[in-house]
Amino acid sequence: MYAKRLPKQKALTKQKVLVLFLQDRSGSMQDTWTENLNGFKVFVNDLKSNKNVDYLFSLTVFDTQVDTPLVAVPIAQVSPGIL
Repeated sequence: MYAKRLPKQKALTKQKVLVLFLQDRSGSMQDTWTENLNGFKVFVNDLKSNKNVDYLFSLTVFDTQVDTPLVAVPIAQVSPGIL
């Protein structure tokens, strides 16, 4: 007599996603800077609220220079006010 096999269960692993946010902070962005800041905060908070995905977050900002203050940081450690 053979035992009935149970279906294999899939491991409950979270999807991993690397997000790269690129922000222009040059003078041409002055008129929309407040909107950009608010949008960024909403975006980061939305990512933080999704518990089904492990987000790593990178931020690059530029004007006459390019800076990358965040590189592959877990989203839980990202401050929405970093810009």
